[in-house]
Amino acid sequence: MVNFTIFLEVLIGLVLSYWGWLMVEEEVVAYPDWQRTTGLELPFFIPKLGIFLGFVFMTFIPLCISIADCVPGRATSGKITKLHHTSDRQALC
Repeated sequence: MVNFTIFLEVLIGLVLSYWGWLMVEEEVVAYPDWQRTTGLELPFFIPKLGIFLGFVFMTFIPLCISIADCVPGRATSGKITKLHHTSDRQALC
């Protein structure tokens, strides 16, 4: 069964990734008239692309964890929680 908090994290991440895509799409559609930053005169497409990729990567890991939890006999949430709470280096091997 998928952990509710991971499901909620993936859901919020998907919404934010979609929002980020809309930001990038808005800049791409307005190609000849791109807004530019004041300091380096870079198009705003570059920082908005970074925001979009950040949201995608923040959604990717919980999505992989939730998919791995759905595979029978391969629950990962307990292992990840155990690794976060231990200070023994041998437990990581």
